[in-house]
Amino acid sequence: MSSRTPPDSPPPPEPSLLVSALLRHRAPFVLIYDRKGYVRWASSALLDILQCSAGDVTGQRAAQFLAAPAQAALVSTLAGQTTVTVGPLCTSQTGDEHHLRCLWLPLTDAHGALNGGAVIARPIDERAPAEQGLATGPAGREEGEPQGLATGPAGKGQGEPPNCGSAHDHAQGHAEAFGSLCSATSDPLHPGQLDDGTELPGQAVYVAYTDQLAARGDTEGILVCLGTIEGLDGIRHQFGEAALRHVLRETAARLRELVREGDLVAYCGHETFAAVMPGVKDRKQADLLVARLRGALGRPYRLGKTELLLTTSCGCALSATAFSNAEHIRSSARLALQAARSEGGDTCRFYEAGLSADFLADSPILQAALERAITSDQLVLYYQPIVRLANEKLVGVEALVRWQHPDEGLLVPARFLPVAERSRLIERVGDEVRKLAVLFAGRRPPLRVSVNIAAREAARFELCAELTTLVRKARLSPRRFELELTETALLREPERARTTMECLRQNGFSLALDDFGTGYSSLTHLRELPIDRVKLDRSFVSNLPAGSTDKKIVRAVIDLAHSLALEVVAEGVETQAQASLLRELGCDLAQGYLYAPPLSEDELERWMDGQERRSQTR
Repeated sequence: MSSRTPPDSPPPPEPSLLVSALLRHRAPFVLIYDRKGYVRWASSALLDILQCSAGDVTGQRAAQFLAAPAQAALVSTLAGQTTVTVGPLCTSQTGDEHHLRCLWLPLTDAHGALNGGAVIARPIDERAPAEQGLATGPAGREEGEPQGLATGPAGKGQGEPPNCGSAHDHAQGHAEAFGSLCSATSDPLHPGQLDDGTELPGQAVYVAYTDQLAARGDTEGILVCLGTIEGLDGIRHQFGEAALRHVLRETAARLRELVREGDLVAYCGHETFAAVMPGVKDRKQADLLVARLRGALGRPYRLGKTELLLTTSCGCALSATAFSNAEHIRSSARLALQAARSEGGDTCRFYEAGLSADFLADSPILQAALERAITSDQLVLYYQPIVRLANEKLVGVEALVRWQHPDEGLLVPARFLPVAERSRLIERVGDEVRKLAVLFAGRRPPLRVSVNIAAREAARFELCAELTTLVRKARLSPRRFELELTETALLREPERARTTMECLRQNGFSLALDDFGTGYSSLTHLRELPIDRVKLDRSFVSNLPAGSTDKKIVRAVIDLAHSLALEVVAEGVETQAQASLLRELGCDLAQGYLYAPPLSEDELERWMDGQERRSQTR
């Protein structure tokens, strides 16, 4: 291998933004070369199949590593043509040929002059996002499907072969978009600005990309999220630096699996990841995207035989026209992240106008106020009806805590429960909620009342005895109560949680697995846990009936639950079309604004009277 770059070779193209995008789109095999065909960068996956190091390849003629058909495609890119090939890309030192699906792209500088090329390759049995119809913008998406996070193939019928013409058009758009992004940065970036540990773009790419999007003036909005993985210092101390690097790489891989065309995932250092998602129209769509990001990071991490469940703090800023520039968006996301962390972590905050640095110092004040609220009857319950889909008759309510703050009015749980979790007030809040729920049940026979159990409480052995005593003193049947636990709560201390659940079930309480699909959904857990119902998370319901992928997921969950003799409750039902489809798919129960928002007890009574009158007139 003696074909080193000649001394008078032109400066190499600066490919890091292109590389960043390719890594985001899960193209493991990437080769970038200058306009004379000399290698400037190769991905680690490609180096592995070549059985070479980066030093062996960089500066060599790219053609010597390529199979004959691939050499012809390389020549085409250096003539300014975009090419799609399926077949052998390269040959290893042992003579093994590697057949891949390849996109060959010419690269241009800020002035449009050709200065090199790149090949993006993946295994033949994998379809690239472009070939799945996942192009940026409305084209290739199903109506109602959010831009930004992949939910599965779209834009083609099931089993339809890839369209090479579409791939060609997409590749051309790819090259133009990346050229635009490169030309928007006055200080060109280089491959060294990819983080070595995560293989994600670094802080500089994150800044450059948000600057470019803001300068472009996107009217559909930009969602910027910053997330930190909590508990990494403990991993470093207990398992060592290698384990920490494994967790960061695994986190990066999970995030790469979610992003789609036009999104950026970057690693900003200090255990902080950034996600930039253009084309997010409103908060509802943003909530769905964030739920999927957090769900991916909520799955357990494996370190040898050890399984760890880590939590994430997340801060987001959503902009259509509310931010003056990209730095304003980034600083707002940072402020939201600081707020989330100050509230105890394991939560997500969106930037809003009232959020300021002053608020971040108020957690001790908020904690003291919450302690007073518990002892002065400021915690109240609101009740959201749960209906049977077959006849829309009321079968129960979910009890949801609110704080009737003397100065700020009615506060939702997101404003105070994270502080309760951090300060260990959560057990006292839980006790108060259960007492209020039991009093309500005594006044409202024969409704079933669902009560949420916090993650910290799920592992308390005393919970079962305390709740059983409370209900028996009120002369009520435990069957009147359903306890809802999330997958995250069950996996934090699984053996203790299982023991608590088994005790509750033996004493007659019903159990439901809440927010199913956003955490670590394991068939083994579904089969072995003593649960009666599965609550399907609203993020899967919101795209119905238009989103075919979500429809498939919902059908699969319903079929799986029924095979295990479990009922399914759909959360977040807002339209008749959603209710009709859920009914058609066999879903048993539903709750959501289609039927009623969370109601005070007086409002619930009026709602029930109205339901009774309507049933009599049918």
